[in-house]
Amino acid sequence: MRNLVRRHPVISAIFIGCTLLGAGLGYALLTDDWSAARRILAGMIGGAGVGLLITATKLID
Repeated sequence: MRNLVRRHPVISAIFIGCTLLGAGLGYALLTDDWSAARRILAGMIGGAGVGLLITATKLID
C-alpha cells in the first residue's frame, strides 16, 4: 500500500481528500434521522465514489 501511495501521490491525495470531505459533508448535510455513524459512513462511501470517478482514467496504467 505504501509503495502505491509513493508511486501515485496525487491520485492518493485526491482519493483520500474526497473520502474525508464526503465524511464531513455526510455528517453535516444528512438528516438527523440517521445516526452519526451512518451519516459519516454514507458520506465516506459517496466521497470514495467521487474520488474513483475523478481518478478513473489515471488508474488504468
